[in-house]
Amino acid sequence: QTVSFATACSGAVCTVQDTGLSSGTEFQFRIVAVNLGGDSLESNVASNWTIPSPPSGLTVTTAPNTSTTATLNWSAPSGTTTGYQIERESPIGGGWSVLVVDTGSTDMTYDDASLALTTEYNYRVSAINLGGMSWPSAEADITTLSPPTEPLDIEFDLQKVSDNLRVQVSWTAPSNLF
Repeated sequence: QTVSFATACSGAVCTVQDTGLSSGTEFQFRIVAVNLGGDSLESNVASNWTIPSPPSGLTVTTAPNTSTTATLNWSAPSGTTTGYQIERESPIGGGWSVLVVDTGSTDMTYDDASLALTTEYNYRVSAINLGGMSWPSAEADITTLSPPTEPLDIEFDLQKVSDNLRVQVSWTAPSNLF
């Protein structure tokens, strides 16, 4: 991009804003001063990264029944990512805690182990690169389950109807089935 001296400078300080940059991308800038006498040598290179976009498609799953491990999966944003920050809140609305500051990996899965049973957890993930950290992803939540208590008051009733025998079994269902 070429910017005229009069537009870029106010006194001895020159500034330019470059808009429409892609997220997760490194940009390098060099400056050449121009006047009627010609062009200067190129300046040193100034470079920086734009922050990545947030990860997308975050899902959280557990194994069936009484799993105490939640598996997180997500899709990487476009551009360069060097790692991810993973956050969890429990109870939902109780405030976020950082589980992993920086995974240091581009893997898009994480297992959160040692969860309490019958507890709701909420997760979000942010992408990291040399430019900084993205906004968090959309949130995803899961509730770990515990086994139900045993059924109570089991009754067995054997009945004869005509020439057939019939059995009727009844019980009180546990209160924590779901």
